[in-house]
Amino acid sequence: MIGNRLKKTRVLMELTQTEMSADAISESFYSKVERNLTDINAADMTTILNAHQVSFRDFFEGEKNLLPKKRALWKKLIVAFNRQDLKSLKKINYQSIEKYNLELVYKLVNAELTHQVNQLSPALKRKVKTDLLQIGNWNTESLWKLGIALPLYNIDELDFLIKSVFEYYRDSKFKADELIAIANLMIGYLKECYKNGRLDLIKQVKVDLNKLPTSTLLALPKILINYYLALLEENVQKAIRIEDVLKKCGYGDCVKESKNE
Repeated sequence: MIGNRLKKTRVLMELTQTEMSADAISESFYSKVERNLTDINAADMTTILNAHQVSFRDFFEGEKNLLPKKRALWKKLIVAFNRQDLKSLKKINYQSIEKYNLELVYKLVNAELTHQVNQLSPALKRKVKTDLLQIGNWNTESLWKLGIALPLYNIDELDFLIKSVFEYYRDSKFKADELIAIANLMIGYLKECYKNGRLDLIKQVKVDLNKLPTSTLLALPKILINYYLALLEENVQKAIRIEDVLKKCGYGDCVKESKNE
């Protein structure tokens, strides 16, 4: 039943009922759903699963196919990183992180969220570069890992890695979670290109992204391409218009980050 599956998924992800409800419904109502005392509508169910990056396939395939512990921990790390949520990161049981060999990802996400990437030891940075990436064998997990590790690379290294990603996916069919990971990666990469004044690399990303499937998931990086191009080409009026769109759509932080560089 739905309530039983919700509870098992929540326990695997080490979430409280309040956290699992994701503000879609009240904690008391969610508790009744878990106990199969009441039903949940499709919209609220979708909101809850999306909030924790749980696919319908993972959820509905049954008990034997529920998220393994390591995958659940990985998703929690990604959610904390993507939301820039240090509080959620600190709630993760570090013993579980060590048990499933996710220390590097945890330490890097923590450094990102506490603005201490530059304070990581050279040895740790080398280990991250060596252990986190699977060049030439990209998937959702390795795309997210690269997105997290971006600050550890210089712009020429990133150029090589991004070319590898586009080459790998040139003729591939995309899953939605891969497009989400690519969108996140491109947003971070474009920021690095802008910081380094690399107009040429931003123009190349524009060409490469346009070769990927048309999807709303790639809308933000495509908008940011035009924003960064306008900034670097000193097209003030165009940049202002795009800033206005980003702010109205709830992406004002992208504008703040760019201006603070």
